[in-house]
Formats: sequence, C-alpha cells, structure tokens
Amino acid sequence: MSKFVLDLDDDFPFVVFGITATTKDYRLCWSLNKELGFSFKRLNPLEVYSKQREKIDHGFFCFEDDTLQIKYRLIENKKGASKFLPEIAQADFILVIDESPALDREKLLRQIKKIRSVLMAFKINLDDLKFKDNILLTA
Repeated sequence: MSKFVLDLDDDFPFVVFGITATTKDYRLCWSLNKELGFSFKRLNPLEVYSKQREKIDHGFFCFEDDTLQIKYRLIENKKGASKFLPEIAQADFILVIDESPALDREKLLRQIKKIRSVLMAFKINLDDLKFKDNILLTA
C-alpha cells in the first residue's frame, strides 16, 4: 500500500516586528496611537498555557485601518516567566501586521523607533520561528 505525505507550506501573510519598550502595554498603545495615528483597542487577552498547564493571559490590542485595509495587532510577549513567542526573548511586545502593498515596512519601523519609550524595534523573520503558529491565534 502506498503512503501519501501531505506537505503544507507555511505561508503567513503577516509582517511581524518585535518591540522592546520601557512601558506597560496600554502606554505603548497610547504612544502608537498618538505618534502614528492608530487607534488600538484592548481586546480579550490571549490565553497561553505553560508546560505546567498554567493559564497565562497576554495583553492583546487591535487596530484596523479601513482606508488601507490593514489590520494591526499588538501582543504582550512577556508576562512573568511566560513568553508568547519564546524564541524572541528580547521583545517585550510583538506587532503583527497584515501583509499589504500599501504598507511601507521600513518607514513604519523608523516611526516606531522614534517613540520615546521604545528602546528597540526590529523585524522578525517568521521562517526562523519554531512557535510561529502562535501568531495565527491573533488572525
């Protein structure tokens, strides 16, 4: 009997940035809203379970730009010992953005870096992530 193997390509239509900041999640959202003209709103937290089956709620904010048809999601990466994306330990927050031709990634990254409370902002390569499926929780 022949054996079939289903090989699925991981095609994530997202741009992902890591942000290290000296502030709480709601203050970072306020700064992003003020400096970039966004309108992030707090949604229900994302539930992540630790190896000890302990539920940890990571802050979750969303903004939809109706003009450019782009959805932005900000996730608290570090919550105590828990990390939403464990491979990106240096990022306090993860910014997930829908891929769009209207999005100027480099300009957005420069604008984020100019925010006073932001220490570092960088692009995350999804191909290097082991737990990239966690990002699908935000879709």
